[in-house]
Amino acid sequence: MKKIAITQRLVTNDSYFEVRECLDINYSKLISACGYMPIVLPYEVEFKYYFENIDIEGVLLTGGNDLNSCSQNDLSQKRDTFEKKLLTYCIKNKIPVFGICRGMQVIAEFFGRKKRCLF
Repeated sequence: MKKIAITQRLVTNDSYFEVRECLDINYSKLISACGYMPIVLPYEVEFKYYFENIDIEGVLLTGGNDLNSCSQNDLSQKRDTFEKKLLTYCIKNKIPVFGICRGMQVIAEFFGRKKRCLF
């Protein structure tokens, strides 16, 4: 079964003073319904480990969080850095990437699209 890596949204839980990785349950449901195995990528583990050991064949960059160029904050910066590094790896290794909402914005910005924030 082909494996598809999925990125997650980052949220701050102020009552516990922690950052959480979140993913709408419908993403994994969709990937599974398409006949693929979803592999959720954590931010604090080197993603190359997954590609080298699990044979991931595609990547889905999900929605959530603003691009750092539109709303500068630590979570947006962390996610931008991670996903752009992931994109570089995928291009170098010819791994297909698909973006939804923010994911497509990251791809566009990666390839030189000028900042266009909607607020």
